[in-house]
Amino acid sequence: LASMIWKDPQKSFSDPVLADKYLTAAKQIYDFGKKHQATQPGNPFYNETSWRDDMALAAIELYRATHTAAYLNDARSFGKSAQNGWTMDWSEMHSLAHYEIGRTDPSYRSTAIQFLKRDIDSYQSKAKQNPFRAALESFYWGSAAVMVGQALEMLWYEDLSGDHSYHNLAQQQRDYVLGG
Repeated sequence: LASMIWKDPQKSFSDPVLADKYLTAAKQIYDFGKKHQATQPGNPFYNETSWRDDMALAAIELYRATHTAAYLNDARSFGKSAQNGWTMDWSEMHSLAHYEIGRTDPSYRSTAIQFLKRDIDSYQSKAKQNPFRAALESFYWGSAAVMVGQALEMLWYEDLSGDHSYHNLAQQQRDYVLGG
């Protein structure tokens, strides 16, 4: 992402040399991830359930930066193998990866829509059981961030599919977090 920002000749701060350094670093980190799959720092408090979502997101951004088909193929493959995160937060980037791949690759769009809809249907089920329409089983530390992530996921689904049937649920998550 930094490479694309610094490479933009329309920006007064454009610096193609710095952009190339960022892109080289991104490729090196990605290559490390491919060679050492499933390597993530272990932390019992903040524990991720998947590394594939991270690789899918990295691959689609590298595809955008380089237009190298191998990155797009990797993004699709890692995305499909990551499947659903059943939440959207700092560690579970499945839905963002699916959205970005679907937004970039029309052939993946229906796959992305299916993954997003699975998550959203589970959110809707939880919201129906919650007196505040919160799409959570229970409130906990970090609930607000998860609810905002869920709302974003619903809006990404709407963007890809054109289906607005979850828009009110997305707004309800936002409104709860903001006290509306």
